[in-house]
Amino acid sequence: MFKEAIALDSDFGLAYCYFGFCHFADAMYGWSKSQPKSWQRALELAQKALSLDDSQSHSYDLISKIYLFQETHVKAIANAEQAVELSPNLAETVFNWGWILRCAGRPEEGIPLLEKAIRLDPIPHFIRIDSLGRAYFLSGRYEEAIAAYRKAVDVNPDYLDAHVGLASTYAILGREEEARTEVAEILRIEPSFSIKNMRN
Repeated sequence: MFKEAIALDSDFGLAYCYFGFCHFADAMYGWSKSQPKSWQRALELAQKALSLDDSQSHSYDLISKIYLFQETHVKAIANAEQAVELSPNLAETVFNWGWILRCAGRPEEGIPLLEKAIRLDPIPHFIRIDSLGRAYFLSGRYEEAIAAYRKAVDVNPDYLDAHVGLASTYAILGREEEARTEVAEILRIEPSFSIKNMRN
């Protein structure tokens, strides 16, 4: 459909951007036959989108995500920041900058952005709440992490990552019984669960 949109209007920047997101998803989820080629194609399409219209935050969002997964953190952060400058009240864009800062090892800086993204979205997705919980956890703010993970579980009781976050936080705090309860939930949801399969 995005190819068709480009065929109809070759100057429509957002069509290139969202076409790029398709290649990004192929690479991120392992659907692509060649992950490096998918990353490169996504980047080319995002850059094409920006060459046509550099006022769209979505293209900077896409580029920031690509650089994050390629572990080029400085460029990832710079592009995420540029996206927020263009769309300071777009929850998705604000969340993306906070998430990238967290993943790049700067969770304390990411927390205000993740909190703002949740405020901007009247019904925030449980993944955003969980991501805030992880930022609290990485910053040593364990009680706040538990509260965020609990909110994520309230929205989606079967969301594995939030239960993993709770188990980890309870274990660090020495609350072994609560940690075991969460481990039981993890194994209920995914009996073959393995720590080494967890991602950012």
